[in-house]
Amino acid sequence: MLLKVTDKLKFIKIIIMIKSFNHYCRKIVGEFVKTPIKNKEQKR
Repeated sequence: MLLKVTDKLKFIKIIIMIKSFNHYCRKIVGEFVKTPIKNKEQKR
C-alpha cells in the first residue's frame, strides 16, 4: 500500500514537472520570437 502511494506521488511530481517545463519552454520560445520582431521594428 505504501509503495503504491509513493509511486503515485512520484508520478504526480513528474507530471507537474513536465507541465511546468512545457510552460517554461513556451515562455522562452515566446520571448525568443518576440525579440527579433522588436528588433526588426526598431531598425525601420
